[in-house]
Amino acid sequence: MKDVSSIRVVFYRENMIRKFLQSLLILLSSYPALLIEIFTRRKFGERYLPLSSCLTAIAILLFVFVLADDFVNPFIRGYGSNRYANDFEWNKLPVIVFAIAALIQSIRHKRESVTDGKTVDFNRFSRSAGLSYAYWYKLESILPKGLYNRLPITERNLRRYYEPLSAVMIGIVLLPLPFTRLLGIILIICGFFYYQRARIQYLWAYDFILNDIDDLILAEEAKNMLIEDKPPQDTRGVMVVAPLPKSKDVREQLYRAMTGHKNPGLNEGSDHTGNG
Repeated sequence: MKDVSSIRVVFYRENMIRKFLQSLLILLSSYPALLIEIFTRRKFGERYLPLSSCLTAIAILLFVFVLADDFVNPFIRGYGSNRYANDFEWNKLPVIVFAIAALIQSIRHKRESVTDGKTVDFNRFSRSAGLSYAYWYKLESILPKGLYNRLPITERNLRRYYEPLSAVMIGIVLLPLPFTRLLGIILIICGFFYYQRARIQYLWAYDFILNDIDDLILAEEAKNMLIEDKPPQDTRGVMVVAPLPKSKDVREQLYRAMTGHKNPGLNEGSDHTGNG
């Protein structure tokens, strides 16, 4: 169609509250998800995982869970309790070790993805989310058959389900021990945000594909919809809800104005129904 944006206003329904909440969650989940991704993925695009973002995430981690006790103590010790007062400082040690490991991984990924700035080509998507490590594919032999049939080991499922779940499961294992409880809480939080981020990105990508498909359908059915005024069962569900002009000549002029086609007898573009 000539003006797809105006067509979308007519045909598309937008849930603005849902869109706002998803955008907010994407914003909030960026750094927590990053702290898991750097351990579960490799070969990132040059612009997907900037070292500055990694350093910011690590700095926030250390500030909130190591330096700013007021943010953490109520969840670890319990209100009005000093049960872990003597060993709470030791609880921070695993977090510091985790932060150091994250820093090392960040630098390694940066060296892996960086270019000299002189070679700009089409060999690599600069915002690539990377690849899962090969060891994930070894899970095929140990996963229950029912789970594997439902969620086979693919790059999409690894990023959306298995990688976030692994962080949550490790966090749950670490929870019972006072020494590792704080790190366990962090991994559960990061795994949860990683899952939510991957889920929303999946929904956005799905909508993106459907939008392009719908645009093609609108373009291909424009003649049947505007000139012939066919019912929606004959136009793959597309229908103009407003009344069309009675004159076919006027409808042809409307068709040319909306699509840019000079000859309404030629329905330009490929037919994705497989009939032409």
